[in-house]
Amino acid sequence: MEELRELKEYILSLIDIKYTWWNEESGLEMFYVDKIPEISEIRRIGINCAGLINIIRQKTGLTVPEIREDSDCTVRGGTYHYYEYFEENKVLEEFDIEKEYPEYTLLLRRYRDVEDQGHLAMIINKGEIIHAYAEDELTGRVGITKLEDSHYYKESGYYEYIVRPENWLKQ
Repeated sequence: MEELRELKEYILSLIDIKYTWWNEESGLEMFYVDKIPEISEIRRIGINCAGLINIIRQKTGLTVPEIREDSDCTVRGGTYHYYEYFEENKVLEEFDIEKEYPEYTLLLRRYRDVEDQGHLAMIINKGEIIHAYAEDELTGRVGITKLEDSHYYKESGYYEYIVRPENWLKQ
């Protein structure tokens, strides 16, 4: 229980770090797949939704899974990569807005293309998620939002899957 309290404190310390868009020319720094840098470095570079999840995963002592040799994925630790990884491990469950999920449950929208890169977020409190998100084309940040406000959920059915905490933070 102490470990989860410390994890949550660390996660909350990342609030307001700027969101950094990924594109094919931007590089991969904002994914943080091999180590957790100092918070000052994260603040300088910024973070994307997958980078936040990668840091959380590493903070629990796990690594960001490697890409399978036969995968079409080219970005380790991104939304496409996580979708493939969780699907292969048979831990994806369809998201249901009517269900209440435990704290630390991962929410996932799979990657489609550069315009719809999918999304990763984590339930932090009942009805609230923490995620790195764009507020518009120029700004964004790590923040806590209500689940129903995230990415206009009610209009688009944004999230597609969940991964329970024991299936992404302890494997």
